[in-house]
Amino acid sequence: FDFNKSSVKKESELSLNKIVEVLKNNSNMSITINAHTDNKGSETYNQTLSETRAKAAYQYLLKKGVPETQLAYKGFGESELLEKCEKCTAKQDQTNRRVEFKIVK
Repeated sequence: FDFNKSSVKKESELSLNKIVEVLKNNSNMSITINAHTDNKGSETYNQTLSETRAKAAYQYLLKKGVPETQLAYKGFGESELLEKCEKCTAKQDQTNRRVEFKIVK
């Protein structure tokens, strides 16, 4: 995700489309979409932003025909940073701004 944005980036659509394909071919599988932010901004703001990002990925998958029953989503804000840094580089910030897909069943 871009800084302060929750829209799905064009380059992310390829990965999301692969997830659509897997879920459509495995109707018994379900996933949770976990979204994360960098550590810029307040914790409250980042929590809300991560929830909005998770929902954006969720809605993308729904629009592509994945049933709601196969999906859940959650925002983690800045609570699970991969790059723990006070003055992060742009690359480190981008690493922290991510969505992870976890197979639930």
